[in-house]
Amino acid sequence: MNGGIEVIAGMLFFPLACVWLVPGFLIIGLYHFWKGESDMKEPATIILLVISIAVSQAMKFMFLPTIMTYVPFSAWLDIPTGWHSAMIVIVPGLTTVIGLLFAWFMHKRTESGLAFFFWFTAIDAILTLAIYGVNFLGVF
Repeated sequence: MNGGIEVIAGMLFFPLACVWLVPGFLIIGLYHFWKGESDMKEPATIILLVISIAVSQAMKFMFLPTIMTYVPFSAWLDIPTGWHSAMIVIVPGLTTVIGLLFAWFMHKRTESGLAFFFWFTAIDAILTLAIYGVNFLGVF
């Protein structure tokens, strides 16, 4: 019960995620509005999308440096010591992969690179805050 409430509380910090999402949105968004579209069939869109995702991930790690040290779920569960290093690496990678898979699924509805980036960042940010938002609870 305590873990579930902390997950919800962590996700409520979503407005803070805008800090790490803005640079990536500016890159792909300005291209989208400059070209009038951001068709995923164009190589330039794919390149800028990869750059936008890389920038948003780098900003996420700068904004939440505890991702590199906090053992996910350790606030709620007793994680064996031997799993700590693996959890620190696997869980952030998994949130990114889930975000990419969801965005790819939603991409079938529209070819827009801006929409792909929106779906990726929305899912990645919500999952990240659900897991790592507990670190904010001690700060605020």
